[in-house]
Amino acid sequence: MLPIVILAPALRLGWLCVPPALIAAVTEVKKFADLGSPCFEQFVYAEFLQSGALDSHLRRMRLLYRLRRDALIRALHARRSDWTIRGIAAGLHLVAMLPRGIDERQVGRTAAARGVRLYPIGTYWQRRPKRDRHGLVLGYAHLTEREIVNGVDAGLP
Repeated sequence: MLPIVILAPALRLGWLCVPPALIAAVTEVKKFADLGSPCFEQFVYAEFLQSGALDSHLRRMRLLYRLRRDALIRALHARRSDWTIRGIAAGLHLVAMLPRGIDERQVGRTAAARGVRLYPIGTYWQRRPKRDRHGLVLGYAHLTEREIVNGVDAGLP
């Protein structure tokens, strides 16, 4: 397994640690994948890696995101202890599974009317699951802890 680090997918920046025997093959695949990467951004990224700034940034952001995630979990438990929280360790969002009888789309519409965006998981299914599963995707990366608490208080039924 090759270690892959992606810094900014929108900028097509990242790096691979490739064994010498695979460099030519990986270079060829990369060439046909997107016809090249931006030079200036690559130099900036290389400096970011070499200076240790990426490691520092990641340590700082992991702590910040953990605090935000924990604030969201606490607020959800205080407001809706009947919702089951999943995906706590994955990414910058979590999923709140709703009890039977609660319409995820209606909760989303009500929250939107109150200025809070929630995303029903039903919109993410490629095909209907065998059992009815209703839930909401809740992102927290761009919000402060106070905004998270206020959003839960304002947006949830």
